[in-house]
Order: sequence, then C-alpha cells, then structure tokens
Amino acid sequence: MILGPSNDRELETYCDTNLMKSYFPPFVKESDLILRYLASAHKFDATRIVRITSDCWQMNPELIAECVQMMLAEKADYICNTCHRSFIEGLDLQACTVRALRWFDKNQTEQREHPFIEFDNNENVRKKFEKDGFKYIELINPKAEWTIRTSIDTKEDIERANKIYERFQKQSEGGKGLVRSNENKSAQIT
Repeated sequence: MILGPSNDRELETYCDTNLMKSYFPPFVKESDLILRYLASAHKFDATRIVRITSDCWQMNPELIAECVQMMLAEKADYICNTCHRSFIEGLDLQACTVRALRWFDKNQTEQREHPFIEFDNNENVRKKFEKDGFKYIELINPKAEWTIRTSIDTKEDIERANKIYERFQKQSEGGKGLVRSNENKSAQIT
C-alpha cells in the first residue's frame, strides 16, 4: 500500500513513522492525479493501482481485496463501482492497470484531478476504451444503496460519519462476497 498525500508533509511524516509508504512525485501538479498515479506506479514498479479517495473513509478492505481478485481473474484493465451508482456514496472504488492508466493519461485532457470521471460518466468514452483493446468491469450492488451518502465533504458530513462509525463499529459484520453476473461487464455483491 502506498499513500499518495497531496504534498502534505505532516501526513508523509506519519506514514514514515508508522512504516507505511508514501510518495508525492516532484514536478507533478498536485491537481494532476493521473500523472501522480503514473509516477507512483513507476517508482514502486506497480502494474495496477487501486484508487481510494480520502473522503471515502470507511472503505471495506474485503471489498478492495475482492475487487483486485476479480480484476486479476477477469484480466480486466479497469474495474469500478462508479459508472452506474449502486453503492453507498463514500464506498467509491476504482482500480486499473498501469497500461489503462496510460490510456487515461492520453485520452483525458480535462478533469485531471478526477482521473476516471469522463470514463465513468460517458458511455462513448467507455466504448472507445474497449475499441482500443481494453476491458472493464462494473461492480453492481443489488441493494442499490446509492442514495445513502457517507463521503466527507462538509462539517455536517463529519458529524454524520462519526454517528455511522459508532453504530457500525458495534455491529462489525464484515463484507459480503462479489460474484460475476451473467453479463461480462458487471459483477454484484451477494
């Protein structure tokens, strides 16, 4: 695991003190996450990246692991739960190969701070991705919990997150499994 802090020296010190890797590539704009990911992948010889944003504070590690396993098993270049929202907002998960990340670097000239937003929001971009020889999978939650919001963007979000954290810490049930659906491009939680 590599933490990519946005030029936050205090966070880098915390990582170093707690034996975690962190990296902020020099000479890359803080807002250009695509180049930051590419530089980090190059520095650490990574072949894939999993993007978890700091506002998704309650990400389920089992969901991450199953996402990566599915990505490997299906030989997918990109996997996400953000094209067709069905997960709780705040459980955003995106992963891609470095090869696909290079495609995003070449094809996404705008919104570099939101590396996969054009892909997630535009079916034509996804079709071009496939036409260029890449494969993607969407994770679908059959419970369709997309109306629930847990991401942290405001003071009220922090207060709500604290209440959710306290409630679920008591219940800690664990994640459910991901299974591949009938369609080649989607998977769902069961």
